[in-house]
Amino acid sequence: SGDQIIRIDGQDTKDMALEEAVSKIRGPEGTQVALTIKRGGETNEYTLTRSNIQIRTVAGKMLPDGIGYIRISMFNENTGVDFSRKYQELEAAGMRATILDLRDNPGGLLEECVKVAGKLVPRGPVVSVVTRDGQQETHSSGLDNVKYPLAVLVNGGSASASEIVAGAVQDTGAGTLIGTKTFGKGSVQTLVRIDGGAIKLTIAKYLTPGGRSINGVGIEPDQAVEPATGPGTGDPQLAKAVEWLQGKL
Repeated sequence: SGDQIIRIDGQDTKDMALEEAVSKIRGPEGTQVALTIKRGGETNEYTLTRSNIQIRTVAGKMLPDGIGYIRISMFNENTGVDFSRKYQELEAAGMRATILDLRDNPGGLLEECVKVAGKLVPRGPVVSVVTRDGQQETHSSGLDNVKYPLAVLVNGGSASASEIVAGAVQDTGAGTLIGTKTFGKGSVQTLVRIDGGAIKLTIAKYLTPGGRSINGVGIEPDQAVEPATGPGTGDPQLAKAVEWLQGKL
């Protein structure tokens, strides 16, 4: 975050449109592209070999005291299945409590975040999508019982689909949210192309199980914990989640 791509194959990007920059960076697999990156006060050139990247959105590990930690970086078409697989792995290893890390998760596919929520929140609504004309479509969880104490880590980079999961956890009482206020992206947009341009229209909004619209507002965590302030200061938000869960075991 904060890096600037100032040249692509030696060409200055200052007056380059986003679509043009993307088309120059992308290319046939196996070919190379040189990116000049400005990071803080330093500028360096990196030569990258283009490849077809399969993004793994789910990672996890077992922490002490049987606390399973699962990190979701975004919600793509494989997230629901990958989350279930990691969740089952941790269960087999003796998981007694769960930390779900949604910090800096910008969102993604609605269907996939509903699948994740379906493993964590009790039977009932996860999210409702309300269109401009008032029609409402509700996506629900079929989970009979919440299995383990749950802590969800959130921050200002947690948006959209990650806020749907966080909102469902908070409204149903399935767990506690720890960190800082989320981004506040609770709307659905579509692009309408017109005469060489386009208009982005908001066509619907998300509502949490409690009927809250989080768009432009965000979700306040149950326990506000600021992030680390510098190197060597650890991860106070994760530490608070571990501490809270230990008190539930």
